[in-house]
Amino acid sequence: MVKKLETVMRRSTKRPVSKSTGAAAPRALSLCCVDLAIAILAKQKRVENRTRAIPSYAKHSWIALHVSCGRRPMVKWSRAHVKKNWSVKKASGSPWSHWTPTTGWSLKNQALPNSSIVGFVRLGDSHPLSAREKKKNPWAVGPHCWEIKDAVPLVPPIPGISGQTGLWSIDVMNPKLKRSDRMRLVNSFHRVQAGER
Repeated sequence: MVKKLETVMRRSTKRPVSKSTGAAAPRALSLCCVDLAIAILAKQKRVENRTRAIPSYAKHSWIALHVSCGRRPMVKWSRAHVKKNWSVKKASGSPWSHWTPTTGWSLKNQALPNSSIVGFVRLGDSHPLSAREKKKNPWAVGPHCWEIKDAVPLVPPIPGISGQTGLWSIDVMNPKLKRSDRMRLVNSFHRVQAGER
């Protein structure tokens, strides 16, 4: 059973060629709630907390940022954490300057949709959380901190995207994604990789 699961996970991280564009679809990383995505896109949250180190193939590369359906147990805690650490001053002059973090479970009136690709992030390296970093950086919770070097929103987001934990292939998880959405996703991804905003 364990070997079968490992095989499935290995397959899901491969990057198949997109039939509609002839280009490899990006990998994605899922977040449990919209609030975390906004904190990253607003460049306030510069680490993503994970249970393991970043895979070597994803170091120093761009990936898509996905918001899950928003029903996981961690949503309530994550929203409270964003609200506690959100800086209105740092948000000033950004698209998020008038956004106010929420708490609780409600999915009404969110600034971004759930089950969507909402942007792209450029990862750096990862490291285990240190006591010093935990004191200095309220966004660093660990046990492993994935460095976020840059973040770019996708406007408008692409809704109706299924995901999973860890890094995953958008094409593998969403084989029925509309051709127009896949083309826009891949083209936007390549523009971000090329440094075009």
